Amino acid sequence: RAGRRRELDRIAAASAVLGEPAEDDLAFSHSGLCQTCLPHARPASNDLIWQRSSGRFHLMVSPGVMRGAGGRATRVGVPYGTRARLIMIFLQTEGARSRTVSLGPSMSAWIRSLGLPVTGGPRGTIAAIREQSLRIARCEFTLQWNTRAEDGASETIIRDQRLVAGLSLWHGQEEGNGTRWQATVELAREFHEHLR
Repeated sequence: RAGRRRELDRIAAASAVLGEPAEDDLAFSHSGLCQTCLPHARPASNDLIWQRSSGRFHLMVSPGVMRGAGGRATRVGVPYGTRARLIMIFLQTEGARSRTVSLGPSMSAWIRSLGLPVTGGPRGTIAAIREQSLRIARCEFTLQWNTRAEDGASETIIRDQRLVAGLSLWHGQEEGNGTRWQATVELAREFHEHLR
């Protein structure tokens, strides 16, 4: 009886995976970011520029800066890891619909909408999502690719791209748990146009 139940559960899971995706289940990514990726682990230094190549396409991610607690300008580093990629997919998917992306009424609600549990502490999702969001908002993407014409002539195209036009940082208390913050993000105009 238990074996049959497990078999039925496996069939139901396979059916869900192989079934037609709902329109809301579709996600979008910029064509350049489909060919390359962000770093999987934290880079050794927040000052390093991340580079990745795929054929004639090259991605370089430069860390952004902000004024730190001591009053000095500091680099925040490039985004990395699965949470950064999840945020990027969310921003690109929502950004294909509208340049202003709604993040919901609170950071906790947004984290839940990403499919993650809301956990605090230094290793929790709140701190990780906050850090990766800041890194994404402050960094600059340089997309470079080489074209080759039939006559053998080549051309190098370089495009610098910021994803986010502005950012409101999270400070203060939220009505439940977490922090109060800006409920929308405005994507950079050129990035939004590329997504569309």
